[in-house]
Amino acid sequence: MSTSYKPNESYFHGIHHMGEGIPNPLDEHRKEPMDPGADATHSEVLGGRPPAHSPDAPWVEENIKYKFNEENLINEIKRYVDKTYSGHYSKNQFQSSEFIMDCGHGMGFFLGNVLKYAQRYGKKDGNNRADILKIIHYGLLALNCHDENEKKRPMTRQEQLELDLPGWSSTKLNKII
Repeated sequence: MSTSYKPNESYFHGIHHMGEGIPNPLDEHRKEPMDPGADATHSEVLGGRPPAHSPDAPWVEENIKYKFNEENLINEIKRYVDKTYSGHYSKNQFQSSEFIMDCGHGMGFFLGNVLKYAQRYGKKDGNNRADILKIIHYGLLALNCHDENEKKRPMTRQEQLELDLPGWSSTKLNKII
């Protein structure tokens, strides 16, 4: 898999002057430097590769024989979520969750609702299956919020090195830098 990501040359400061007998990882995995001063984000670095949470990720298998009815339950959850887009929670094609995320309160709101419905299960209307669907839905919204935040987060030096130098463990990289 190729990527359009190019490492920032400043991340390799000091690696160019390694002592004798220590392999230079840049020799094998050299990439062209980015524009100086540019901060790479996770979405820029992926450059066409599927993110780890994507259905195109390498661990996604087909023809799984589920033991706990997961396929049917996932389909039910999808139908439940679909209904929220046409229900009273959606006004003028906007979900209230969009406004909450835009204000920077998405993760707290979603996880707070997971806790709310988890605490409520078994207390209001008995063992209410709808509460579990709401827990899963808010969990999905929290997962989306997490992924959106990760796309915007600049990569750390360690993350860039690990992407630039495949096969080199964090331990090896820390010894070099």
